[in-house]
Amino acid sequence: MQSVEKDVNVNVVILKNSSQVLLVKNIARWKEFSSTGKKFFKPSKWGMPNGKKEPGENETGFLVEIEPSIRIEYDAGDHLNVTFLGRIVGGEMKIPLEEIIDCKWFFIHSLPLMYSSHWRRLRQLLEELQKGQRK
Repeated sequence: MQSVEKDVNVNVVILKNSSQVLLVKNIARWKEFSSTGKKFFKPSKWGMPNGKKEPGENETGFLVEIEPSIRIEYDAGDHLNVTFLGRIVGGEMKIPLEEIIDCKWFFIHSLPLMYSSHWRRLRQLLEELQKGQRK
């Protein structure tokens, strides 16, 4: 059986006081999956910060510690989405204007229009977190 190489998209849910989540608003642009060459249009909406190649870094400029035991994985066929829970341990907000328009804290009960896949994974991760706190 031949293995299929997939793009992996990593996001992080960063919470403040268990009531707010840090979201970024991405610039609308065309993107391409490196494994398949398939192109898609990514509209400008709010979503979770993306991870970077260096441990602890993400597109907000904050240093983030990841909780590896709490994560959501979604296999979208040609790519894999993985969402972790993280907490800020340092750094300062630096918005890379070539990638994102804005970065803000939102109350969990009052979220803006988000990418639907990000919204679903955020809700799933928060549900997993609540289950763990009830044990």
